Amino acid sequence: MLEEFKSLVTELGIGNNFIFIGRLSDSELLDAYKGCDAIIIPSMMDCLFTITESLVVQKPIISNGVRCATEIIENEKNGLIVDVTNHSAFSGAMVRIIDDAALCNKLIKNAAITGSNYSPDKCTKEIESLYKSLI
Repeated sequence: MLEEFKSLVTELGIGNNFIFIGRLSDSELLDAYKGCDAIIIPSMMDCLFTITESLVVQKPIISNGVRCATEIIENEKNGLIVDVTNHSAFSGAMVRIIDDAALCNKLIKNAAITGSNYSPDKCTKEIESLYKSLI
C-alpha cells in the first residue's frame, strides 16, 4: 500500500509535500511527535494510541470525530474535532492552529493536562492497581 501512496502523490504532482519515513522505533516516533507543530488525524477509524501519544507530548490535535477521539478530545479545549469529509473545514482547522496563537496555546495547555492522564507511569500504576485488586 505504501508504494500505491508514493505513486499517487507523484502522479498528482505533490510528491515534494510528502516524506514517507516508514516504520519508526519508539524513540524515533517520540522525536517525530515532538518535532511537529500539530498532530493531524484524518482517520475514519479509531486511533486511540495516536491521540493519547499526541496529548502526552503536548501537541494540538485536529481529528475526525471518530468514537475514541470524541471520548478524549474536547472540541476547542484540548483539540479540534472536524468532519474529515469536509475538506474545507479540515484545512480551515489547520489554518486556525497556525494563525491563532491563543487558540494553539490553549490547546497545548489543555493537551498537557489531559495527556497527564495517559502518561506511561500513570497507566502502569493503574494497571498494577487493577491486577492487585483482582488477586
